[in-house]
Amino acid sequence: MMIAPQNLTATANSIDASVRCNQCGSNLNSLVGTCTVPIEHREGHQKLAIDADGSSSDSLFECDCCGLLYRVSQIAPRLLEEFYASVPASSWDYNADQVGSWNSAKTLLRSKFDFDRQFSIVDIGAFDGRFLETLPKHWRKAAIEPCANVRQSLLNRQIEWLADYAENVSADHHLQYDVATMFDVFEHLADPTTTVRNIVSLLRPGGFLILSTGDASHWTWKLLGGHHWYLHTAQHLCFATPKSIRWLANQTGLVLRSMTRHPHQNRSRRTRLRHVLETLHWHGRIATGNRRRIAGLIQRIPRQRHLIHRDRPPMAVSLCDHMLVCFQKAED
Repeated sequence: MMIAPQNLTATANSIDASVRCNQCGSNLNSLVGTCTVPIEHREGHQKLAIDADGSSSDSLFECDCCGLLYRVSQIAPRLLEEFYASVPASSWDYNADQVGSWNSAKTLLRSKFDFDRQFSIVDIGAFDGRFLETLPKHWRKAAIEPCANVRQSLLNRQIEWLADYAENVSADHHLQYDVATMFDVFEHLADPTTTVRNIVSLLRPGGFLILSTGDASHWTWKLLGGHHWYLHTAQHLCFATPKSIRWLANQTGLVLRSMTRHPHQNRSRRTRLRHVLETLHWHGRIATGNRRRIAGLIQRIPRQRHLIHRDRPPMAVSLCDHMLVCFQKAED
C-alpha cells in the first residue's frame, strides 16, 4: 500500500512518538538516521504519498533485540484504520506481470502445490483481489481487506471476504487454509507479531505463510539509511531484516523455509542500471568526506548530468531490495 491522505499530517497530536520496537516492544535500539520527510510522488493524477512541507522529520531506529527497523514518530493506528477503510477502489492498478512479489510467490506456490488440485488460500491485504485472480479458478480463495470500496470487486472475482483485519476473522475460519499470502502489508503493521499469530491460526497444520516486504539489510539501505525510497510514505511503520524474520519465526512457532530477494517491480535492465546510478548518486549527495565525490563522478557519465538537479531520493523500485519469505506451520 502506498497512498496516504492529506489529513494524516494535519495535527501533531496524531503522532505517537514512543521509541519502542513494533515487533518485540523493546526500547533497546540504535539510531540509523533521520528519515526524509514523506513527499508526494504521482502516477498520472493519482497521489501516492503524503505531501509534506518539510517542517518536520522522523527518525529511523534499529531494534537491538529482534533486528527490526522502525520509524519514530508513527501515525496513530486509529487514523490509519480510518484511512484504509475509505481508500478509493481505483487507487492501485498494478500490472500483474511487473509485480515482483506476485511473480516470485507464484513460482514458490508452484513448487509447493499441484495447481491442478484444489487448495484454499487467504490473501491478507488483498485489496481488489487482483493477485488471487491470477491463481487457478478452482482454488478456494478468501481475502482479509479493510477497504470497504473493493468488496464488490472481490465478490465479482468469487473471492470470499473474511474481515477487515486478521484479528477480526471469525473462529469458524481457523484451521481452514492451506496457504496465506501477504504482500506489501508487513511494513504497515503496528504489531507484526500479533498479526502473524492471528494469521497462523487460519492455517491448517503444515500450511504455509508467504509474505513479501522490503529488506532493510539490502545494500541500498546501508547507503541511504533514512533516505531510502521505502520510507517515502508515513504509512510504512516498520522494516524487516533477515534477523527480524528469524526472530518472528521463533516467536510464532513457524518454521522458516526460505528467504529470497526480489524487486518491488520487474523492470528492464536499463531501468535497473539507472536506479543503481541514481542510488549511488544520492548516497554521494548525502555523504560526508571523500564519498561526496561519488555524486560528481556519476554526473559526468553520459546522460547523467540531469542528476545535478535532483532534489529527492530515487524511487529505485527495480532493485532487489524486497524479500519473499516462506514460513510453514508445524504439523500436529
